[in-house]
Amino acid sequence: MNSKITKNNSWWDDIKEKVYINAIFKNGEFVDTQTGKPIVLNVNTAVRIIVSIYGIKEAEQKKHRDITKNLLLKSGSELNFHFYYQDKGYEFRINLIQDLYYTKKGNHFSRLEPCKCTVTLTGTREKIIADSLNQAFVKTSVKYRPQNKTHTCNVFKTFYYEGRKLENLRKL
Repeated sequence: MNSKITKNNSWWDDIKEKVYINAIFKNGEFVDTQTGKPIVLNVNTAVRIIVSIYGIKEAEQKKHRDITKNLLLKSGSELNFHFYYQDKGYEFRINLIQDLYYTKKGNHFSRLEPCKCTVTLTGTREKIIADSLNQAFVKTSVKYRPQNKTHTCNVFKTFYYEGRKLENLRKL
């Protein structure tokens, strides 16, 4: 498997089969805690390393603790999403009542802040009011797909702004 790091770093989500290895960094190499043997990887293998903040040098800790907040879309912006249920397609329009911000801590993926919005089924006037995009999707899904077992989504992959997925607008 040869994953490439792309501009928007969505490569991690694109990996179909992942393995999780518990390891310890010892004598300049990672050692598998289960086997006690060094971990040997193929050349150019992309990895994600998760460690305790205290496991890195103090000088490096600050950049991993920094939190930034950025404006993604201004109030009044319109987004949309769609889904299918029992062979019927539904198109929805979201109107942001407040500015939409995202926060980013260190090199974690960014997260959306709560943002009041309304949802309207295309071709109707009925509105659903929500406190966040996640809540907007859940409320809409519960109403229009009541028999679904789950009512969640990744809003970055599901919501569109001017024809582009939200994940293409955010800085990861």
